[in-house]
Amino acid sequence: VDAQSAETELQEVYAALQMYSINEGTYPNSLQQLVPLYLTTRDYLTAYGSGSDDASHYRYRLNGFRSEDAGPSPILLTPQAVVGDEYMVVYSDGRVGRTSDSAIIGLFD
Repeated sequence: VDAQSAETELQEVYAALQMYSINEGTYPNSLQQLVPLYLTTRDYLTAYGSGSDDASHYRYRLNGFRSEDAGPSPILLTPQAVVGDEYMVVYSDGRVGRTSDSAIIGLFD
């Protein structure tokens, strides 16, 4: 996957998370809860080449970066590096960026 495709997909999934939150009053525990009402296809949620609907295309963390954050603040990370050693990440404020920060990547392990 290239960085531009990953960024577009991350924005789509993040928009679905926001809509889910508005309608349900909370964020989902799993990205699978977004289908079919908030994402019409599992394509964004299926790991590359896995053929499994249960495999996560993106890594999802409901509680953001810090345990002391007030309430859930979800972040998403690509499952592998996209550009060199950089992963694509969407932060809790909706910004999409690239990171090779081991502290951020380690939150998902």
